[in-house]
Order: sequence, then C-alpha cells, then structure tokens
Amino acid sequence: MPLVILLAPQIDAFCRTRSSRRTVMPLQREETFTRGLIFPLGRHAVCWRITLIQIGSRAKRIGLVGLVGVAVAAATAVLAFWARAPDETASLEGRPPLALDAELTGVQNAAELTEAEGVHQEGRADDALDLFESILSGQPDSLEAAVGSAIARWPAGTTARLRTLALSNEESALVQFHLGLALFWEEREQAAINAWQRALEVEPNSPSALRAENLLFPDVPRGRPIFVPSTELDPSLRDRPLAEQLAALDAAAESSSSADSLIAHGVALQRAGRVVSAAERFEEAARLERGNAEARVAAALVRFEKGDPTPAFAALGPLTTAFPDDAVVRYHLALALIWIRDVAGAEAQLAQAAALDGDGFYEAQALRLLERIGEVSPGSGSDGALEGPS
Repeated sequence: MPLVILLAPQIDAFCRTRSSRRTVMPLQREETFTRGLIFPLGRHAVCWRITLIQIGSRAKRIGLVGLVGVAVAAATAVLAFWARAPDETASLEGRPPLALDAELTGVQNAAELTEAEGVHQEGRADDALDLFESILSGQPDSLEAAVGSAIARWPAGTTARLRTLALSNEESALVQFHLGLALFWEEREQAAINAWQRALEVEPNSPSALRAENLLFPDVPRGRPIFVPSTELDPSLRDRPLAEQLAALDAAAESSSSADSLIAHGVALQRAGRVVSAAERFEEAARLERGNAEARVAAALVRFEKGDPTPAFAALGPLTTAFPDDAVVRYHLALALIWIRDVAGAEAQLAQAAALDGDGFYEAQALRLLERIGEVSPGSGSDGALEGPS
C-alpha cells in the first residue's frame, strides 16, 4: 500500500478468522477526510489489515523498475477491496509481525537483517532473535536489529524495549510502527493508534509511516495511488539491490536534469515508500517543464493522503483543462477516484483516457482497468497480492 508489498504467507504471528469470537465495537469514528480516521476503526478491521503488513522475500526481488501492468494490478486490488465482504470476527493470535524494510532503505547489514526477518516470518522467533543479537554484537547501533530483537522476544519485555528505543529515536517511524503493533497485541488499542499516528508525524518519508497509515485507515485500501509513466524505467536495474536501483536513478536524475529522469527517480522513490522525496522530484520535474503533462500529473497525484485526499484532487482537476487532450490526466484521476470508492467517476475518466490515447499506452491501461472493473463483483474480492506498489 504500496512500496513493493505482497500479501504475506499465513504464519502463526498473524490475525486469523475465528467465528466463535465476538465482534469488537469500533474504537473511534471520524466522518470526514479532513482529520483523523474516515471510517470506524474496529479491532477486527485492523486485525485483518495486519495480515497484509509483511513483505515477502519474493516481493523484495521485484524491485522498483518495471511498471507496465502495475497500476492495473494495484487498482484491481482496490476494487476488490471495496467489493469484499467485511470480516468482523478477525482476532489476534501468535506474535506481532515484523517489517524492517532493510533492503528498501539500504542500511548496513541489510542482507543479514532481511535473513533474520525471514526467519521470524517463518515462525522461528528464537532463531530470529539469535540472528538479531548477532548483528547487534557487531553493530550495536543498528536500530533495525534492535527492533527485530524486541519483536522476536515477544512477549518478554517487547513493549518496554520498544518504548526505550522510542525515547532515544524520537524521529523513527520504524520504532513507532512496531511499538503500535506490540501495544495492539496487548489490546491497548488507543495507545497503538497514538503510536501509529506518531509514526506518520515524525517520519512521513518512510515505508513504516505508510504501513502505519494503512492501519490507521483499515477500511480504506492499502497504500496510495501510484503514478505510472508511459515509459519503463531502466530494465537493466531490475536485478540490482533495491538501494542500488535508487542510487542509480538518483545519479541519472542529477546528471541529466531532464523531466523524464526526475520522474523516473520520483516513481522509484514513491514505490519505495519515500513519498516526500518522490514529491520533491515530481515538483522539480514540473518546474523544469511546465508543459510536461506527466510531470504535472505526478506532482499532483503524490499529494494524495488517506487523511485528506483533497489536495490531490484540487491539483488534478485543473490539469484536465490545462491538458484537455492528454490521457495521462484522465487516467490518473481515475486511479485517485478508485481509491475513494467513486468507481462510476473512475469509469468515466478511463473512457475519456482511452478515447484520447488511441492505440497508446494509457489507452491500453485504461481499457484493461475498465475490463477489470467489469469483472469485480461484490463479495468476490480481497486485498490480494500485488506485484507492484501498495
């Protein structure tokens, strides 16, 4: 929700459906998009959403390049989300999950951290703890290893350790996100909400902040709508580590200073969960080439937030007048409309995009998405696996 996030394998740590458990009443309600939660935040809804947190090892190898079909896959999952039958009986079992994003952020010992996270995901908490402690013995300041160690110890001192880490790392969304998970497992829902809100506030430019947003808005589809350029990113980067992909695209953007290179880097940053940095690249591209519709649309769409999507729509709307014959505007306006459940509006925009871009990239994508809209029926969907951003 985006980020290269897939639906994780079912493991002991995750929520499971238990028909014998009572429905839990919502914790909090906010009726508008302008502040707080826009739907009732029930424990069952958060429980269900937590099953989608973990990044699987296959997902990590997808990388940040290769965008054809990504938007259709993501938007299809959103449509299926809206069509799903709500599960009001999900409950917690096992231990809190772990999502360190070491490969995305390129921290030291990323490979070892990813291995330890995978072991934890397999349900081998004691083995994972040994691996995290081994990393800490050689790199005692590794925040990711410290968080992993705390979660792997569950329930022995997990929350206390995470609180201590939060005190010494006040600007870390990673710590706040996992602290929220631990608190939620202890059935301290409001404290968990506070931690997730804190994650969004202190470090919005991080994958952990977006995961926290997913849990704060459990009745809204995962992730955010992602800008999709009409050209592929450099396919030669596909097999390189994610941090190297970002570094290469950054270097290309700095050396060429073209709108296309800035957009390419922005797209990769957005998929890596660094939405603030992505917005900066898109804005730079839009300033460089005011007549570039893709740059202007990217800069508008990246403003979408679940707490308040209105800035994105306020920026996208005028672009339909500024670029009346450009399908990229209509196509991405449709993606944003799908995220707020205006499927009829999205269909109208997709039809216009297809008409404007005969035999072009956005026509093909719009027609594919229109076809998928027709296939999704109430009760048939789920927030399923995406080979792309979330």
